[in-house]
Amino acid sequence: MNLRDILYFDFDKAASLVSQLEGGLAKQRAETSEETQDERNIRKYELLKVFKSEFGGIHTDKKAVLETKVLHHDLLVRLEETLIELGFATDINGTVAISQNSSLEAMHADISKSPYLKVEGWCAFEDFEKLYESTKNFNDLLGFIKRCEFNSILNIDQLKLQLDSIEEESGKNSKRFKDARAEFKQSEKLVAENIDKAKLPEWLFEGVREWIDTYIDGRLNLRVCPFEEFPEMEVIANLKRACFIDDDLKHLMYGYGSEPNRKLCVLGLVTSVPPKDETTLFDMYEAYVDKEEVDGETEVETIERAFRAIFPALRNMEKFTSFHRYPRIVVHPIAVYRNIQSEYNNASMSDS
Repeated sequence: MNLRDILYFDFDKAASLVSQLEGGLAKQRAETSEETQDERNIRKYELLKVFKSEFGGIHTDKKAVLETKVLHHDLLVRLEETLIELGFATDINGTVAISQNSSLEAMHADISKSPYLKVEGWCAFEDFEKLYESTKNFNDLLGFIKRCEFNSILNIDQLKLQLDSIEEESGKNSKRFKDARAEFKQSEKLVAENIDKAKLPEWLFEGVREWIDTYIDGRLNLRVCPFEEFPEMEVIANLKRACFIDDDLKHLMYGYGSEPNRKLCVLGLVTSVPPKDETTLFDMYEAYVDKEEVDGETEVETIERAFRAIFPALRNMEKFTSFHRYPRIVVHPIAVYRNIQSEYNNASMSDS
């Protein structure tokens, strides 16, 4: 038996798919679900009843949250099993075997044939909203780190204490005090110079923020590497912040980190399979780019051609930040979760 820690779930997408997949069996499913739901409601009510006197009106909210999470887990399991059973989804880790003769091109071609993918692997969250905010005070934080570093090496705090002590003992006009003050100021100057050298130019951060505002505003990517032997073979998912189970995304990131050291699983619809040779793709704008004026072309047609010729230029700019390139596969994620196996399961698998 596996447990799932569901981190992300697009409920609307999942519900739409289940309604399509179970079309003819909707009534039967509804009756079964109703009976199960009644039993669950009783158990949940009894569980939350314990906290009723202690938390007052909060028990209603807790019950609603628990019902939602139970529904998410039930819907995810049904959807995943049905998609795989009917051949709409492929479990990459369960179907792709890695060997010395494995070919990246053949693997990419096989995987990209499936409409939906289930993939488990090492992951990295790339939060461009957080990156945007980090550029605003990056130099200040870098300066603080450098100051701590040089303060420790040059013992500036100790020099300041010595300077105060000498001033008290010998006075400000003494040669001893003047020498100590010169040494202290030289150390402070050295620290300031090294901090300035370490800082990056502000125009760089302004450019990064401008690019994020224009092309990747608010984007939160999840990169999944299912095969350590082929690190370039990645599955990329763009996550919607509203679909995270935990409302506090910072809490999730604190727990798992931006590069989790536990493998995560993604279920999603394949939306883009970048080819190795992009010239093989059909170009919708070829008729509008680098074309001379056609005889008999109307003014409206000329204006249309001028405007449509702009889109390919924008497309080329977007390539810098879309990160859609061979051999990566892009999916629209339905769920992101962590598979959790018990020690009993692991022991049973090793015995067999």
